[in-house]
Amino acid sequence: MPRNYSRKTDRQDWYKTSMEKAIEAVKNNEMGWLLASKVFNVPQSTLRRHALKQNKVLAPTTKGMGRYRNVFTYEMERELVEHIKLLETRLFGFTRKEVLELAYQFADVNNIPHNFNNEKKMEGKEWLAGF
Repeated sequence: MPRNYSRKTDRQDWYKTSMEKAIEAVKNNEMGWLLASKVFNVPQSTLRRHALKQNKVLAPTTKGMGRYRNVFTYEMERELVEHIKLLETRLFGFTRKEVLELAYQFADVNNIPHNFNNEKKMEGKEWLAGF
């Protein structure tokens, strides 16, 4: 991924919470498909498709574009942040490079499949920017 990424499409330009609220409004017969899509700013066809799927839960990983996926779940990232903060209170300051190496080790120890740099044994700068 380039350093200065600029998004070139307006696809999936909606939020998961807005989609959930729109689905609830339609299921509770508060409004129709068209009105719910305009009020909650979600595409009507996407709203209809998500609402009609039975036993389908919208997960954060289902809404993504491109081939790159999150390596860590939200809970894992929170655990990593708590570990860094704990070590920070014990006066173990971290540089950016050390945080990248720590994240690589965290993924390696937990057997999480990743596409990090195996030669340098550290994450990339883009990961740190998104972290």
